[in-house]
Formats: sequence, C-alpha cells, structure tokens
Amino acid sequence: TEVTISVLKTNLDSYLGRLVKIDDVQFADSELGNSYAVPQTNTTEADYGNRKLEDCYKNNIIVRSSGYSTFAADTVAQGNGSIVGIVTKFNTTIQLIIRDINEVKMDGERCGAGENVLVETIDEKFDMVEDEVDIAMRGWKNIIVAGTRTWRGKTFTNNSTGVTEKYAQATAYKATEDNLECWLITPFITVNSAKTFSFESAKSFWAHADGNNPFEVYYSSNFDGTNIAAAQWTKINATTALSSDANNAWIPSGTIDLPVLPTKNIVIGFKYKGSKTETTTIRIDNIVVTNK
Repeated sequence: TEVTISVLKTNLDSYLGRLVKIDDVQFADSELGNSYAVPQTNTTEADYGNRKLEDCYKNNIIVRSSGYSTFAADTVAQGNGSIVGIVTKFNTTIQLIIRDINEVKMDGERCGAGENVLVETIDEKFDMVEDEVDIAMRGWKNIIVAGTRTWRGKTFTNNSTGVTEKYAQATAYKATEDNLECWLITPFITVNSAKTFSFESAKSFWAHADGNNPFEVYYSSNFDGTNIAAAQWTKINATTALSSDANNAWIPSGTIDLPVLPTKNIVIGFKYKGSKTETTTIRIDNIVVTNK
C-alpha cells in the first residue's frame, strides 16, 4: 500500500503489520554518514539502529534495523526517493522495518526547506505540517527579521465536530521582545501568463493598537531567496482578518490578479509583526495560485 508519513501518523492502527511504500522521503541530515544499525564485530556487539526518515515537510518516523541484518553496516541512503517496509510501533513510536535493502531507492535530489523552487501553481492547505513545529516546507522560506518568533504549523481539533484543521500560525503571545517580525514566503512562481491568488486568514485575541496591522501580504519580483530587506515588495490589497472579525473565523481574501511579468518570477510574502504588548495571533490557510 502506498502511504505518506502524515497519513501513517494519523491512522497508524490501520497500517500496523502492513507492507507499505512511501515516496518522496529521505533520511534526515543528522543521519547522513550513519549506518543502518551497529553490526557485530570482534569488538562490538550487534545493536539495533533507529534512523530518522522524513518527507519534504519535515514529517518523520523511525526506520529500525537489526544489527544482524545483512545491510547493518551499510551507510544510509543519501538521496531522496522511496522506501518499502513493514509498519510496526514501540509504545507510541512508529517504526518502519526494511525487509530488503533493494527496496530502499533514494538516489534522487534531496529536498529541503530554504531551497529555491520554481512552480507554476500553488495549492497549499498545510495538511503536512506538525503542531507547534516551525514550518519547513520544500521551496518555502520561513524568515525571522526581528525577534525569535517564526511561522509555525498548528493543528486544532473541534471537540464538538471532531474535525481537525491544520494551518500556519504566527503569534507574539507570551513574547518578551519589543519587536517581532517574521515572513512566510512562497516558492518562486512563474507569471508569464495571467494568474490569480487567494487565501484565507483568521485572527484571535487581537491586541494591536489602532493603526497597527499585525499581518500584511506582499509580492516581489527581485527577492534573492534570502535577503528580505534588499528586495522590493509590493503590497497586495487582500481582505484579511481584522480586529472586528470574530476570533478564529476564516476570512476569504478574495480573488487577486497577479502581475504578468514575462521575463520574471515572483514570490508572495506573508508578513507578521508583533511585540510583547501587541500579541495578536494570525493564521493563514488554503493558499492558491492558479492560471486565470
């Protein structure tokens, strides 16, 4: 059965004991150079190895291998690709057991947050984010300009309906800094033809003073992927959640025409500003860029 790490983590009991294939995964940077396990030698007893496997959204599980396996001494695969294994668990920890090292096929280019990626369209629902973990999705940039806060993944389950929502959130709640600013920036988008953009935003516990907006949206055609201050940013006039809106109510941005720039690409930046006194929480979801 083909499955994702995110699905495994939310529906584990449905997959226990089953043989599964997971695509577009890689061993975490911290595992590179390690062997799958500790093989027995003249001076060393065999021991299991637990190696972190992750997808391009930083969701992860453990690949557990025996020190007596034929591949125990092999270095873990260095690239990105697919893996086949049997799903098990130890207490609450998900473990994937490799049955044949030839079913680990990871020779593609590794993915990683922060790399420059060019896309035609975007349909981001943040389904792959983990609760209270910094957003680190392939091609997206999560950049701190001031303070220590970032955009983070958030999961909320409505107790009355049982529905679970996932979204991106920025907040200065319980902050100690006088100035906080962080940006969540999309992958680079081709705009050589007409395209539209939309998203939803929500707020909770508005604490910003009149005239101070915690959330704004911009686009740039000369962002270098790193330096926000060096780029020219044009504000996008979108409808966003305001102090007068109900807490947690999702506000549609409306459909926004993006500029047509035949020789350039753009990024869209979601900017949050706050402080220890202006602590409004902002959430975004359902970011869509599509051909017009």
